[in-house]
Amino acid sequence: MVHSFDWETAEDQRDLVHLAVQALVEGRWVRLPSRDGYLMAASGLRSDAVTALATVPSSLVILPRSVQEASDYLPDAPPWLTPLLHRAWPGPWLFSAQPGHQDSLVYQLPQATHQALLQPHHRLILGYPNHPSIERILSLLSGPLIGSVIRDGSKLGWDNPGMDSPDRPASDTIGIVDTHVPQVARFSTAFLEAGGIRLEADCRQQEQFRELLGMRVLLVCTGNTCRSPMASCLLRKGWEEQCTVHGSGSLEIASAGLAAAPGEPASAQAIQAMEELGLDLQSHRSQPVTASLVESADLILVMTEGHRNALLNRWPHLADKIDLLSHGQGEVSDPFGGSLATYQQCARQMQHYLTYWIEQLGRLCPPSLDPPNDAGNLNQ
Repeated sequence: MVHSFDWETAEDQRDLVHLAVQALVEGRWVRLPSRDGYLMAASGLRSDAVTALATVPSSLVILPRSVQEASDYLPDAPPWLTPLLHRAWPGPWLFSAQPGHQDSLVYQLPQATHQALLQPHHRLILGYPNHPSIERILSLLSGPLIGSVIRDGSKLGWDNPGMDSPDRPASDTIGIVDTHVPQVARFSTAFLEAGGIRLEADCRQQEQFRELLGMRVLLVCTGNTCRSPMASCLLRKGWEEQCTVHGSGSLEIASAGLAAAPGEPASAQAIQAMEELGLDLQSHRSQPVTASLVESADLILVMTEGHRNALLNRWPHLADKIDLLSHGQGEVSDPFGGSLATYQQCARQMQHYLTYWIEQLGRLCPPSLDPPNDAGNLNQ
């Protein structure tokens, strides 16, 4: 029998969390809400509960505490996976991949647990704990949560289709209900293959996922009329050449200035310097750095240490994604007010520095999607 509790109307949600944790530690299943459907969950340290959960017709999903912990389950994953997880979560996306070598965190779990997780195709499935109840449970629980997708959340008891198991825990368990959670699960699975990504989702979700695949680079200078717009042009050209040769994914490039007035054109010398390289800056209009721009960027490249420090003073939590365009080789001086030759020299300097970043972005930018395949969809 499932004892259901409403998350929103609970007098003290901490009591529900403690009840759920106690049930999990005792080897019982707990029904939990996420933003995209319900899961039946077990403690990853209770192999008896996990192996019983594996008998229901729905794949097992590991719910890690963070993106970093998710990456520890897939130590052989390509470099672009961690940035992709940061963009995709919280969201309805489940990621399926082979765990790789024995350093995978899955092999630290009880043997019966990791064997159940890797069946039937020796692949792990990772999902984001996108509900406060799951996040709080994970903060108190040793080890991961292992979930099984409930296809129809309107069935709140053990009579739920797909949740009938002769091996299920016999004692009562806890169910947390949230009226904001959809009754029909809407998870979609991205399969990480050797040659790219195969997504199982409807057309709308496919388009949403394609948007996640494109990395965003923000180039920052002072006025956004000289250095950063020229750097944007040069990076865009270099990236197009990289894609022609290596078939890399999409890259969204923007520029902004720490002291920029909105709507100013690029300087005449910057426009001419780019024209001589076959590039067009005529349509550029300046914009100031905003919270939205820096938060949405995957990589922020600045011209000087002063620019870097100014950004860090306002957004210290973004330190990991802010770097000098030169990657520590020096600064790019402001050519404002200088001759055309000064701008040309500035452009050559930035073009040299961008060679490194184009190579790095080629490693970090996810590949394009493979055609969808219906085999193994967790919602079926």
